[in-house]
Amino acid sequence: LSVCLPQDGRELVRALEFEIRRGDSLAIVGDAGCGKTALVKSLIGLWSWGHGTTRIVDRASVCVLSKKPYMPQGGTLLDACTYPTPSLDIGLESRELVKVILVELGLAKYLERLDTFAAWNERLTLDEQQRIAMCRAAVSRAELCVLDDATSSMSDANRTKSYDILNQYVGAVLSLGDEREIAR
Repeated sequence: LSVCLPQDGRELVRALEFEIRRGDSLAIVGDAGCGKTALVKSLIGLWSWGHGTTRIVDRASVCVLSKKPYMPQGGTLLDACTYPTPSLDIGLESRELVKVILVELGLAKYLERLDTFAAWNERLTLDEQQRIAMCRAAVSRAELCVLDDATSSMSDANRTKSYDILNQYVGAVLSLGDEREIAR
């Protein structure tokens, strides 16, 4: 796969080949502006500049997490943890899994506020929002979780724990970022 800039056709990524299967973790490391986000967009079909092919068995089972996670407006914290599935549509098993994962991610102080409606994007730090996004990916049991600088605001300990959670609950992990923010 080669990925180009739309303005002038300059290649950002040239002839990249990889395969990621269930149980795999792969890191693509590079400086800011080198084309990592364009690569992610190409992989999920949102970037058409370049050439080559990508094959993802079921795009609906791919979870993409970015540096600034989406937080549903005006919903409960549980809604943020289960997005895009409304918390009213999840079962008791998924609700309990959210609780377990929040504890593992160091967010136990929020357990009593799961059903609280708030502007969580304003109440949570970016680090906490990124950990909520990790919870969301784990609860969804995504086949592939793509992280695009999605741990950049986390401490090393929170980053490592987040990768442990993903490796336990999702099929495969593709991480893009700088070397510092990719768990070893």
